Amino acid sequence: MHNFGNINNAFSEVLFESFIKKDAAKKKLFNTYLATIKESKILKTQYLIYKNISEKYDINDLKIGEYIKESISLMNSFKLNDIVSENKKLIKLIGETSKLLEYDYDVKELHENINNLIILGRTKNHKNINKIVESLDYIFNYIKNNKPVDEEQSINEGVANLAISKFNEKYGNLESDDFNTLKSIIDSSNDGKETTFKNTLGECVNLIDSKLTESDGETKDKLLKVKDKISKMSYNEETFIKDISKIIELKRNLN
Repeated sequence: MHNFGNINNAFSEVLFESFIKKDAAKKKLFNTYLATIKESKILKTQYLIYKNISEKYDINDLKIGEYIKESISLMNSFKLNDIVSENKKLIKLIGETSKLLEYDYDVKELHENINNLIILGRTKNHKNINKIVESLDYIFNYIKNNKPVDEEQSINEGVANLAISKFNEKYGNLESDDFNTLKSIIDSSNDGKETTFKNTLGECVNLIDSKLTESDGETKDKLLKVKDKISKMSYNEETFIKDISKIIELKRNLN
């Protein structure tokens, strides 16, 4: 049975592919995934446990031990069968892209150990006590050697940053334009997309204005035509990806 961390990673791959391949169906699938988590107390609690432990950093042994214990205890109010059922709901949702569940990723072992504590902790016995202790030890050492994270993140932002990390691994560091574009695509509302569109468009207009003062003749005429064309552009959700890509490319050329 795949654990929640594994499932979350698979959906971050869905998001990543929706951005790279401009796949609207996968973007829709990812949004459904986010909505499913937010509607389920079990899934939301799981998400926060995996996220918080993954980002936790401390050097105090006592605090680390208590943090792990209290974090895992958040799942104690839910029945094991219900936890399994909710996770199966996500696996069913991922459907034909279930191969993504088999992908390897940086914190896969951490997620497996978190799952061990959540599941095996319910049925402690002489057969699994060693595995429970080993999982505690693994998570303890992970937290003690982890890099500190300063900002708290929403569910959207947490998954977004995982997808951004995957982009960086495969294609090198994201430039700020690409980062903002990906973040706006991830945004569940239109506000982030529209803000990104307007801001980037405004930056292009400012760059053209600055170059107009230095240009004359044919170059100046071309710049005026480009300015006139983009000044007439307006935000459209359906063509956002195509439009913002053109604007970012223009901005890079102007720079």
